[in-house]
Amino acid sequence: MLSNPGKYAKHKGFWAAWAAALLLLTSGGSAFAERATEDPAPGGDAPLPTTTPAGDAAPAAGRVASTKDDKSQWKDILVIPRKAFLKQRRLELAPYFGVTMNDALIRHYAFGGQLNYWVTDVLGVGLEGTYFRKDLTDGTVLIQSQYFRIPTLNQLHFGAFLNFQYVPVYGKFTFFNRGIVHWEALLDLGLGVTNTEIIPRDASAATFSSNNITPLIGFGGRIFLTDFMTFYFTLRDMVSQDKFEPTSRMPNEPIGQVQAKADGQIVNNVLLTLGLSFYVPPRFDYSTLR
Repeated sequence: MLSNPGKYAKHKGFWAAWAAALLLLTSGGSAFAERATEDPAPGGDAPLPTTTPAGDAAPAAGRVASTKDDKSQWKDILVIPRKAFLKQRRLELAPYFGVTMNDALIRHYAFGGQLNYWVTDVLGVGLEGTYFRKDLTDGTVLIQSQYFRIPTLNQLHFGAFLNFQYVPVYGKFTFFNRGIVHWEALLDLGLGVTNTEIIPRDASAATFSSNNITPLIGFGGRIFLTDFMTFYFTLRDMVSQDKFEPTSRMPNEPIGQVQAKADGQIVNNVLLTLGLSFYVPPRFDYSTLR
């Protein structure tokens, strides 16, 4: 039996009020959290969906596959422009006109051509044939009239060579800022035969000819005009040991004896050539992307 029933009733009411307050706070916080999740505040960013609808997955995959297979997407991406002219596995027909440069007494005009096959874009091998026409300069006449001497000269008739060409340099330049001109430098090495004939001091005397082993070395360049045509030039030195009319030749001496005692000398014929070259097939294809 309680000694103070009024005091117990007072405490029981106090704790009941505290329990009711805690219950209200708990239920209010849960409701507020649910409402904040369902209804974001105005002006806020709505959460992004974490899954992709099944209907959009297939078109996206198709676009990726078509992008990988379509090489045309790279055609406008130019990191290093590719060469504008390819020679590999093409045949080159190159006629030319030339003139010798290093003899003050006699000049030769050359009419010839080359037939080259390009194993790679920088290495070619070919055959060459040249026909020469002599032209005595004014120096020959002056020596005869002023010094009463007749110079000892030989004339070139023809030459045939096996040539090798190597291209160490390729470049381009602008032409008055209106177009790009592509060019290359070349080295020319060859070995062949040249046919020469003496020019006798006595115009009525018999002559003899010589066939001389002739290596050649030179350099030059090409300017590419179209897909199948170029302009080219070379400067080459043809070196041979030639036989000249002996100074001790006697009148009416048999030509065999004259040739037997002929003087041999190392001769350099420096030849400048200019020409156009034509390539077969006239078109070429690139094997790699730009």
